[in-house]
Amino acid sequence: MHRNNKKPYISIVIPAFNEEDFIGECLNSLLLQQTSTEYEIIVVDNNSTDTTAAIASKKNKNIRVIQEKQPGVCAARQAGLEAARGKIVVSTDADCIYPRGWLERIVSVFIKQSDVSLYIGTYRFKNNQRLANFLLGAWESMCLRLKYGYGMQKYTSAANLAYRKERFTGYNPYLGAGGDELYVLKELQHTGRVVFDTFNPLETSARRLAKGLGTVLLRDFGYYYVYQYVMRKRKSKPMPTYRKEVYATTVSAIFAYTIVCTIIVTGGILLILGIQNVRFPHVAHPLLFCFGLIAINSGFWAYILLSTRSQLTGPCIYRVPTQRKCVALTFDDGPNQPYTLQIADILESYGGKGTFFQVGKCIQRDPETTATLHRRGHVIGGHSWNHSLKKPFSQPFYQQELDKTHTLLESITAQPVKYFRPPWILRTQAMMHSLRKKQLHMISGTFLSLNEFKQPSGKLMASRTLERIKSGDILICHDGYNSVGADRTQTVEAVRILCAELHKQGYEFVGIDELVC
Repeated sequence: MHRNNKKPYISIVIPAFNEEDFIGECLNSLLLQQTSTEYEIIVVDNNSTDTTAAIASKKNKNIRVIQEKQPGVCAARQAGLEAARGKIVVSTDADCIYPRGWLERIVSVFIKQSDVSLYIGTYRFKNNQRLANFLLGAWESMCLRLKYGYGMQKYTSAANLAYRKERFTGYNPYLGAGGDELYVLKELQHTGRVVFDTFNPLETSARRLAKGLGTVLLRDFGYYYVYQYVMRKRKSKPMPTYRKEVYATTVSAIFAYTIVCTIIVTGGILLILGIQNVRFPHVAHPLLFCFGLIAINSGFWAYILLSTRSQLTGPCIYRVPTQRKCVALTFDDGPNQPYTLQIADILESYGGKGTFFQVGKCIQRDPETTATLHRRGHVIGGHSWNHSLKKPFSQPFYQQELDKTHTLLESITAQPVKYFRPPWILRTQAMMHSLRKKQLHMISGTFLSLNEFKQPSGKLMASRTLERIKSGDILICHDGYNSVGADRTQTVEAVRILCAELHKQGYEFVGIDELVC
């Protein structure tokens, strides 16, 4: 908490309009934050007619309560921004409750990563709102896919948002719901990196859900959020006070899961029809027709489960758009000597580092190589225990594979594992659920060569990669083969050529931790 003799690093701004039922619990959870960082709490009373301001003033002498007469959440947040003394401004709402480590996680992002301009967190509804939280989680999952799959950040929540004060020129006080988050995203995403953190949720009230889904969708979201935001962008008329809760924007996630379910049902029907040789009008060869459609359906499934860029089974990071001229070289199936450390030597000769996704059995055979990579600053990720997916749709199987591998890795590096790449990039909902439980990022990328396992010419693999590589790309190479090791002389040669040519072009070689937060 902020002491009067010290300048705060964080300013938490809470706009409040008739929040006497919630403000007390909200401030209590903020006062109990477990952080050594100095922070201040600013409550902006936006024309409340109840005891909101009085409750906030009495809660703690270091809580500042200021008044803003212009109605509207953007006007209130602007008043809080102008009063803020911290370098980082945290935006939240008066009906929220915060876990004790919530603020410390936000602080660590800004302290450790100077290029971050905007931090976006998530939230969950209180009072056991299972359906609403499920839909909200699906929406957030879709937004993660858009961000890491296609470089699009289209989601923010003003209830869990933080930014560097020096990089934000201020709110448009004439905007209403949506203006306090979408406008911030629009203004700040060009000033630095945007971090979307799904592992630091807060709790918010579910009061608006009591009005019914139709009201939330049509009136609250449709009219107050979308229509008013679009129509008022160019107007200078104050927006009437409106209490907003984002809830209804789950259409994209539902659409994605509908596609998956449709493919499952269609495939089953076509298979039955094909086996039974059912005749279709105007189709000369019904059996061939059915199996043709089944082949198309199988192609869809192959894309969904195996494509390095598919986002339908879960967030899959295959590149991270960045203004920095850098690439992340990653290596699977190791450690496998002498090739693993030969690759590390090449990267280090250019001042770079790599990311090694290692197989548990290989680590068990050669723990010293893993320890050496860690000591030399390279990033170590998991790649299953034995590079076998005997039960691809079994969550307990994935949980066991992750636990066994990562326990061994953490015993060697004394650090938690943050990144995982599945064998053959095969993703299922069972695997993604296990990754979420362990707070792991699923890392994909672009293959050095689909024929790398055959070890074609290193010069050929490098030349084809150089034709298509871009800043922010994640390149998938192999320093081993499954869990048994293999000759990787040509891969080493390809890395040697790639590094030399890319270095001439001004590229840096970074670990995956420098691209993904």
